[in-house]
Amino acid sequence: MMTVPMDNASAITPADLAQRLYDK
Repeated sequence: MMTVPMDNASAITPADLAQRLYDK
């Protein structure tokens, strides 16, 4: 699991979304 700053939440990328789905 990759840790990202809360500021990155506003600029989430498709890759981040995929990472979240896989992490789930």
